[in-house]
Amino acid sequence: MSIDKKDLEHVLKLAHLDIPDSEKEEFLPQLQRTFSFMKAMDSLPLEGVEPSAYANNQAQFLREDTPENQADLYMEKNAPDWDQGCFSVPQILSGGES
Repeated sequence: MSIDKKDLEHVLKLAHLDIPDSEKEEFLPQLQRTFSFMKAMDSLPLEGVEPSAYANNQAQFLREDTPENQADLYMEKNAPDWDQGCFSVPQILSGGES
């Protein structure tokens, strides 16, 4: 499949991309190579191969989505400064006088 500059412009428009003309000359051969690779995959013998959404058939092991007690997170132990159940951070803005 041959792709010309007009096709490249169309793809860029569909993708909402704006690149300088100087770079379009660089992208055109890359896009042509990409389509050549895709065309080569058409010749693969895929008869009897079932479509799949994943590369492997490994079962997913998901944990239960259970809420955790905040005390279990030990936030106060990881905080540099903890005050009355909250992180204490240095003041960076002064109140200033009007």
